[in-house]
Amino acid sequence: MSLFYRLCSMLGSARSVQTTLKSAQTYYQTFKTTLRSAETAAFNVTLDKARRGDPAAQCDLGEDYYEGTGVPQDYGEAFKWFQLAAAQGHARAQCYVGMMYFVGRGVPRDQIEGCKWLQLSAAQGNKAAVNGRDIASKKLTPEQLAEAMRRAAAFVPQKSAPLSTETRLNG
Repeated sequence: MSLFYRLCSMLGSARSVQTTLKSAQTYYQTFKTTLRSAETAAFNVTLDKARRGDPAAQCDLGEDYYEGTGVPQDYGEAFKWFQLAAAQGHARAQCYVGMMYFVGRGVPRDQIEGCKWLQLSAAQGNKAAVNGRDIASKKLTPEQLAEAMRRAAAFVPQKSAPLSTETRLNG
């Protein structure tokens, strides 16, 4: 095969590759747009459930804000949603609230209150809370630990009232 035919063949292949790359880019952009729409729809469904007082949805929103998944990371907003779920007895949310209080992330540091929430979550079998409570307990004085356990023993879960639609959204 002559050099001319080889070059023509390679040029045709290069054009084919360019066309394939353009098609792939178009598909990728369409996929990103579709994924963004699906994430927004899922977030809005979760937000609606959370506003109506669903503790699992409230905890999920707290995690979204805590980790910055689909929304800007905001520890204060995360704490708000975790607190709503934790007050209803949601173990995973109680663990987050406990850790956030204990280290002062998104809320003023309060190690006694942190240990209280870790104890409540640990009592429901949350393994992360058991570990966190055990570590936290060693950092408190006996009096502080007794106060944390007293607060945990006095805790009574409360059903969350529905929230208004003005609840802050980031994004």
